[in-house]
Amino acid sequence: MQIRFMSKQTWLADEISVIIPAYNEENNISDVIEGALEVLKKNFAKFEMVVLNDGSTDKTGPIIEDFACREPVIRSIHKNKNQGIAASINELYDLAKFQLIVLLAGDGQWHPKEIVPLVEKMNRTGCDIVVSRRISKQYGFFRKFISWFFNFCIRILYRFDPFDAGSVKLVRKEITDAIRLETCSAFSEAERLIKAHWLGKQIEMVETVHLERKSGRASGAVPTEIRRAVKDLGWFLFKYGLTPRRYLGKSTSTTPNSAH
Repeated sequence: MQIRFMSKQTWLADEISVIIPAYNEENNISDVIEGALEVLKKNFAKFEMVVLNDGSTDKTGPIIEDFACREPVIRSIHKNKNQGIAASINELYDLAKFQLIVLLAGDGQWHPKEIVPLVEKMNRTGCDIVVSRRISKQYGFFRKFISWFFNFCIRILYRFDPFDAGSVKLVRKEITDAIRLETCSAFSEAERLIKAHWLGKQIEMVETVHLERKSGRASGAVPTEIRRAVKDLGWFLFKYGLTPRRYLGKSTSTTPNSAH
């Protein structure tokens, strides 16, 4: 008689949190959540998904809540008023409970399957952060320029490559716990990478396909958000300069959030 043994499942990681901010994404968020669930169930032993509805005025909130009621691994957070993408991301990082955290966009422009190469890269290199660099950004000229400008500034001023600071990424929770962000704008993710670099953390990247937005419109490149990001960049330069000396010295000057 032949005895057949079941092969043991090989997981990419034991535990992982996926965090998703969403604002007025009623036509996109279902595909993002369903796609992420499929990827997580196939590749991870234990996982959670934390989805934040940032004061949406459409059906985004009820859609997220419906998923949360049907799937115990999904936690839903609802804000009565829109607080902005940077504040939403910071809150989600704090809420994540597992040691690996993937930031995934709620607009559907990154396919959830991109989670896999992010984790594979971290497994191979032992790095602390993996940034998903978009091969070709599906934006208009103005937003492409803004994205290029901020990444270019970091390369020139701080002498390291952030790859694509505003993109989705995989971060170890010890990094998000250790780094206190002092800005709250589109510059905030760049601040996180700069401080991680100063702390000697290893930052890697994988290239990803950036998809066209199926529905809705992005709010991250409106003039008010760009002004806040430029203001935060200027404040950061004034407080810390171009080297990690002041940051590692635990400077305690006033943060710019009091002015926002």
